[in-house]
Amino acid sequence: MFRPDTQTGLEYRRAVSPKATAQERLSIMAAAIDWVLTMQQEAAAREATDEGKKKAHRRYGDAVLALSKAYALGAASDAAREIREEVGFFQAIRAAMVKSTPNGGRSTADRELAIQQIVSRAVVSTAIVDIMKAAGIQTPDISILSDEFLAEVRDMDKKNLALEALRKLINGEVRSQSKRNIVQARAFSDRLQDAVARYHANAITTVQVLEELIKLAKDIARRAKGGRRAV
Repeated sequence: MFRPDTQTGLEYRRAVSPKATAQERLSIMAAAIDWVLTMQQEAAAREATDEGKKKAHRRYGDAVLALSKAYALGAASDAAREIREEVGFFQAIRAAMVKSTPNGGRSTADRELAIQQIVSRAVVSTAIVDIMKAAGIQTPDISILSDEFLAEVRDMDKKNLALEALRKLINGEVRSQSKRNIVQARAFSDRLQDAVARYHANAITTVQVLEELIKLAKDIARRAKGGRRAV
């Protein structure tokens, strides 16, 4: 389904077709997120400076934000209406990626972008698509950091998407554990940030950082179980 395209690198247009099912759209969005993450990582690898690498990782988000601002200026025109669904698709991909970032914060621009997303009737229920759902993973709880689940993550074809999904899970669990043991939670958070930083600096590969995050997730799960037994 996802044929390379000379202009986009990914054939996404089925996602904005009124004939597409919700599952088809979700599947294409998962492929699109993984593709963007892969392209950003490859672009960062070609940069020599830390600032250049950071810009490479922001490139898609910055481009969609610029597109959204331009679209808003001419939203009432026929030309804008013709591309409404595609703009909404690009916004949905960016929103899912923004929602997965470790800091969990949302800037004013991000909130405005989320509101703008309603211009697209073709994106799944005109809602921000959570990266976990795009990865085919349901809303997580502590039990999802089981060995079985982590094995499933390791075997996912879309490695960059698996990485983002697991990073979000770990970040959420670390925040939860900080209510019980802030020192331990900070140590886990530092390990997460260090692994992701080394990955963004191209010091380790996608597979290597994924393995590090799986090990971190197992350590977090063991700590959580130990804490519950001690209560």
